[in-house]
Parts: sequence; structure tokens; C-alpha cells
Amino acid sequence: MSINERLYACASLAGPLVDGNLGHADANAFHGLLTFEAAEFAQRISLVPGWSTMSVLDLIIGLVKEDHSDLAARFAVSRWTKRKVAYDDECASWKAAAIEKGDDWRGRPMSSAQRFLIADTARLLEIEIPEAMNRGEAADWLDRNGAHLLYNKKG
Repeated sequence: MSINERLYACASLAGPLVDGNLGHADANAFHGLLTFEAAEFAQRISLVPGWSTMSVLDLIIGLVKEDHSDLAARFAVSRWTKRKVAYDDECASWKAAAIEKGDDWRGRPMSSAQRFLIADTARLLEIEIPEAMNRGEAADWLDRNGAHLLYNKKG
């Protein structure tokens, strides 16, 4: 799908929501609503007075407006969880590959991703950014300091 086709599809699909007074500020809450399983959604809408005679569009807009903060928080947790799972999978894959390939990677120059993660971690922990490390030393430093802090359950 081209970028123009995607933009047209987004505008076409979201148009009724925008016409119903949902805007950019409501996006996270709307996406939070989309994280419900069908049974949860049915239970939630059954609490809305007059739900059975409302259009689905009015029901969705009403829920987003009424439960804005809760739905936005739900989406934030959902998004974090997906990223955490992807990060854990990537770490496991990398560690498995590292075992197969041996320790040759450790002497290579630090990767740019490691450099940025070390800088962010040091700033968050309010410690000095270490200098002149190779890839293995950087990996060890990151492990010792609990990085990636965003996905560290202790952090």
C-alpha cells in the first residue's frame, strides 16, 4: 500500500470519529478501547445507560470521552507490554546467537545502539557515562546497571 493509499484509508476510516468530535488528544484513549477483548467490551458497554439503542459510533465516542484517562492508561500499558515482549525476545535471540558464534563479538567496537543506551542509562541513574569500551565491555556495563531501564521490572 502506498503512503497516499494509507493516508486515504486512515482518513476514510477515522472520519466518522473525527466528525463525532474525537481528536488527536483522544487517540490513546481510542486505542485503549481497542485493546478490550469482546467479552470485556460487551460488559463495559452494558454499563452505559441506553447502550442498546445507541449507534456503535456514538457508543465508542461516548466511552472514549467518558473513560479517557483509564483507556489512555490501558493503551500505555498495552504498548509497553508489547515492547517489553519484543525486547525480551530480541535479547534471548541475541544471547542464543552469541553462544553459537563465540566471544569474537566482544572485541568489536561498541554499537551505536549500545552507545545511546549507555548514555540514557547513565543519565537516568545519574552516574558518569563510561568511555572507551568495546562491545563486550558495553554489554557487561549494561547488564551491571540494569539496562534497558524502561523494561527493567526493578526500575
